[in-house]
Amino acid sequence: MSELSSASVVTDESTDIDVNAQERDAKLACSAGEFLKRERESAGIHIGALAVLLKVPVKKLEALESGRFDLLPDVVFARALAASVCRTLKIDVAPVLELFPHSSAPKLGQQAVRAAPQFHAAAVGAVRPGTGRKISRKALFAGLVLLGGALVLVFLPVIKTKLGSAAPVSVNSPSVIFLPDTSPGSPGATTTSNDVTTFGPASALPSEAATAPSIAASGLAIAAAPALVLPVPPVLAATKTVPALAATGPLVITAKLLSWAQVTDAGGQVLLRRNLETGEVVSLTGALPLSVVIGRADAIAVQVRGKPFDVSSVTRENVARFEVK
Repeated sequence: MSELSSASVVTDESTDIDVNAQERDAKLACSAGEFLKRERESAGIHIGALAVLLKVPVKKLEALESGRFDLLPDVVFARALAASVCRTLKIDVAPVLELFPHSSAPKLGQQAVRAAPQFHAAAVGAVRPGTGRKISRKALFAGLVLLGGALVLVFLPVIKTKLGSAAPVSVNSPSVIFLPDTSPGSPGATTTSNDVTTFGPASALPSEAATAPSIAASGLAIAAAPALVLPVPPVLAATKTVPALAATGPLVITAKLLSWAQVTDAGGQVLLRRNLETGEVVSLTGALPLSVVIGRADAIAVQVRGKPFDVSSVTRENVARFEVK
């Protein structure tokens, strides 16, 4: 009878510990999810845009923000997803991870330990404390030493061969003179002689003068190569120019900064759902009405049928939603 009563006490205590741990984890999960949701909304990022950036389903982000860890694979996945969200929102990761529950094995009470004294004594007598750890460390150290020696033996001859075969190579190249294009109507037709770029022969370099004594001693007469004259092509502008896009469609979206947009037509077909790079212009045509959702509305310029459209009137929390009819 005493054994049955002690077993029931242990069962009740373990049940109370599990219930308390679950309640504590649920409170921590809710507080962490609410914190991430508040930070995302303050940054003006739509949950769909955040899901596209992190390449995860929207349902997993919603479960994370609502504290529903039972909808996620495990606590480790939830902590990793929260860390990715923090890095995307550019906030500190450590305070957020402190709000998440830590997965740890339940501890047994004193009565449970007393109920199994024979098992504890057998476990203590079977393995000496620290013996396995010392053996594993020695084996690991010996393996690392052997691996390092094998790598040195394998790669040392290859390195010596490459260093020994590397030698300076000299090439006698003729003089090259670039002249502007003098064809009629070309941009370089009026260029003066000061614009001519002349490259001397490679034999004038000091490094080649030191490596060519044998050629001079051989007494061979080498004819000088004739100068090569090439026209200089017109200089292109270094800056990338974006051609003006004619606003032919009913909806034209211009991204002033990195943003996100989604456009669907009347039939529910998705015409656009992706990130827009800085300076990108997108013209959309489809069955009206067009449903438009834009993240970071302050970084987007919209034209409807060739006329500017003010998205601030349909913007909430920096996310604009409107229809083009």
